[in-house]
Amino acid sequence: MAQALATQKEVNDLLEKDVFDLIGLGRISDKKKEDLRAKIVDTIQARIFRRIVKMIEEKGKLGEYDKLEKEEAVEDFLKKNGIDTNQIYVEEAMIYKAQLATAGNMIDAGFDVKVAKK
Repeated sequence: MAQALATQKEVNDLLEKDVFDLIGLGRISDKKKEDLRAKIVDTIQARIFRRIVKMIEEKGKLGEYDKLEKEEAVEDFLKKNGIDTNQIYVEEAMIYKAQLATAGNMIDAGFDVKVAKK
């Protein structure tokens, strides 16, 4: 029977290990790490934005959100509507890190992994 759940060690590794070590790129240059880290952050931020917009749409308040101009007003709007951006950031970062780790493991196992474009 295939193992459906990650072991505690796998979960701890995911939480604690550097993303570059998880995907087998721990020895790349600092410049390449910096460039890759910027792309990772951009991807996570795009996911966060899409998730927040979806939550606002589900509440039927997209029109109200679109009218907001100042960052402080946006933050107040999100808080008022129960949208915890810090929690979303942590969740999306962990999801992406897990996806990268899975892709790295698949590559190590000889699978041809295609990278999705934003």
